[in-house]
Amino acid sequence: MSTMSWTDLFAVVGPKSGTAYEWLWQDLDGLHLSPLPEDPPPTSIMWGWPQPEPGRKPEFAQLWRVRLDGETVYAASPASGTPHEVLPWGGLDQVAQMRCADGLVRSEVQQMVFVEVVEDLPADGSAPLTFYYRVVA
Repeated sequence: MSTMSWTDLFAVVGPKSGTAYEWLWQDLDGLHLSPLPEDPPPTSIMWGWPQPEPGRKPEFAQLWRVRLDGETVYAASPASGTPHEVLPWGGLDQVAQMRCADGLVRSEVQQMVFVEVVEDLPADGSAPLTFYYRVVA
């Protein structure tokens, strides 16, 4: 895990970084799935991955989990892990009240397919982090 400023993170994985990333987070406006905003959003956890392309899986090092604490960013990428496809939410009726933001449509989110990557258990006894990326057909 590394510590950096939002400005540093934006330079590395923002819209002008050379690789198109999409980011997932939730705040009071609802669920967001968009490029990294220029200013830190009012949330504490974000997940980022390269813009999905059919048949392409990102390398683990391209996955990001970001914790925000004011202007401080705690950013992590997995060195290794085990990917597991997660069932779309639509049939589970667990997110019927979900609100979306920035033009994101709830019915589309409910059918999205994500892959969860759980880090291997760290040798130091700390808890492994979970990372995500979206799959498109």
